[in-house]
Amino acid sequence: MGTTTNGQLCFGIMLEWNFEIPWMNDEYGWDFENWWLELKGFKEKYNYKLKKEFLKQNPYNKNIELVNYCHHEALMYIITLEKLNYLCWGGEPTIIDPLKLNPTQQQKDEIIVFCKKFLNINDRPKWYLSSYWG
Repeated sequence: MGTTTNGQLCFGIMLEWNFEIPWMNDEYGWDFENWWLELKGFKEKYNYKLKKEFLKQNPYNKNIELVNYCHHEALMYIITLEKLNYLCWGGEPTIIDPLKLNPTQQQKDEIIVFCKKFLNINDRPKWYLSSYWG
């Protein structure tokens, strides 16, 4: 018996293998929000009322997603948006409407701006078909 993988189709910017993603470490608990709070100068980690108010005033893009394009132990990611990421679990076909495979300029810009500003990457998003084992 073999191991199944999941199919993935996403529009984004592929990061090089082992690219150091700022929030993917023990310092931030592998949590984007923890990294964002520190980046914006928030110091009261455990004061949830202040944290909620601070996030209202300093929102982050909750559409941004990381897609692992290899294996759960391999740090290989694509930066994409939630609505531009399609997943097919092993053994379960997924229907994709081809009309939705046309990202808007705003969606493209969201990915480009995020990667430039926070990851220092100057690249254009593309469609990637990949598999994920893990």
